[in-house]
Amino acid sequence: MHQTFASFTSFLQSTTDQAKKLTYDGLEFVKKAQCIDIEEKCERLSGLFALPDSVVSNEKNEAKTATSEGDSVKSVIPKELVANPPTDWEEAAEEWSRLTMFSLQCVSSCLISPSAILENEAVTERLCALLGVNSVKDLPIPPQAGFCWPSQELVRWVLSSKVVHEFRSSLVPRYISDEQYWVNISWRFQLYQMCCSALQLLDVMEAVATKPNVAGDVDADNTDTVSKNDDMNWQKLRHELTERYELAAWVKERCSAALAEVDLASANLHLLISLVQKGEVTDLGDSVLESCKYHKTKLSRLIGVAMAQPEKLLNSELCCEKGSLFARLVNMNKELGTVIESYTLLPKGDSSEIVRRATVDGDLAPCDAHVLAQRQNSDDAVFEAALPWENDAEGEP
Repeated sequence: MHQTFASFTSFLQSTTDQAKKLTYDGLEFVKKAQCIDIEEKCERLSGLFALPDSVVSNEKNEAKTATSEGDSVKSVIPKELVANPPTDWEEAAEEWSRLTMFSLQCVSSCLISPSAILENEAVTERLCALLGVNSVKDLPIPPQAGFCWPSQELVRWVLSSKVVHEFRSSLVPRYISDEQYWVNISWRFQLYQMCCSALQLLDVMEAVATKPNVAGDVDADNTDTVSKNDDMNWQKLRHELTERYELAAWVKERCSAALAEVDLASANLHLLISLVQKGEVTDLGDSVLESCKYHKTKLSRLIGVAMAQPEKLLNSELCCEKGSLFARLVNMNKELGTVIESYTLLPKGDSSEIVRRATVDGDLAPCDAHVLAQRQNSDDAVFEAALPWENDAEGEP
C-alpha cells in the first residue's frame, strides 16, 4: 500500500512538472510571437530601412566619444527648437509645422547620424549653398550622444502627436538608440532654424535626408528601395508646396483686382451721387452713368467668382462668410444699383424728391437715402470720372 501511494505521488509530481514546462514553453512561444508581430509592424512603418554598417559604426563611435569625455556639457533640447518657426521666418507658421512634421516622420532624417552627413562632401557643399554659409565650420556642431536630451516640454509635445509618437516608437530602440535619435533630430532642427522660407526649408530637409553612399554596402538593394521611396515623398511634398504657392498667388491677385475695382467704382459712384443731388442731367452725367454700370457688372462678376470658389478663398479677405473685402464688394454693388436707378429717374422731377419717394416705396436699397445725404456733404472734393475705356487695361478678372 505504501509503495502504491509513493508511486502515485511520483506520478503526480511528474505530471505537475510536465504541466509547468508546457505552460512555460507556451508563454515563451506567445512572447516570441508577439515580438515577431511587433517587429513586423516596425519594419512596415520604417519602410524596411536597415542602417549601413558605417552609420551604425558612427553611432557607436559617437557614443563612445561622449562617454570618454567627462567634461562634456549636457544640453537640453527646448520644445521651441522643434515646434516654433525661426524668428526670420517669412511665411505662415503653418508651413513650418507642415514640413517639420514630415521630417519627424522621415526614416532617413531620424536614422542617419550628423557625422554621416558631414562626411559627404557633396551634401555639405549643398547645405552651405542653401543656408548661405561659407564652409562646414559655419554649420551647427552636432551634439554628442548621451549628452543631449529633450526637455520635458518637448517630450510632452511629442507625446501629444499620435503620429510622431508612434513613428518614433517604431524606430527606437529597434533601429536606433534613444540617445542617438535625439542627436539626429536636434542637429537637423538647428539647421532648419537657419531657414527663412518653406522652399529653402524643404531643400535643406531633403539634403540632410540623403542616405550616404557606402562602398561595399551589403544592403545596397534595400538602400536603393528606400532612396526611391524618399525621392517620391520629396517630390510629392514639393508638388504640394508649389500648389500652395500658386493658390496663394491666385488669392492675392483676386484680392488686388477686387480692391482696385472697389476703388474705381467708389470714385465714379461719388461723382454720380453729386450729379444726382444737383439734379444735373448732362453728357458728362451720362458718361459717368455708363461707367458706373460697367463697374457694377465687374463687381457682380468678382462676387460670383468668390461665391463659386469658397474653398480657395477660405480665410482670405474675399471669404464669402467673413471676408472684409467681400463685404465691401457687396455693399458697393448695392450702392451702385441704387444711385444708377436714381440718376435714370432725374428727368421725371426733382432729384431729392425722387430719392425720398423711391426710398419710401422700397424701390431702392434701404441704405441709400442716408448714403446720398452723407456723400452730398463732400462736394468740395475733386472727382475724376474713370470711364470704361480708360481703366480696363488689366482685362477681365
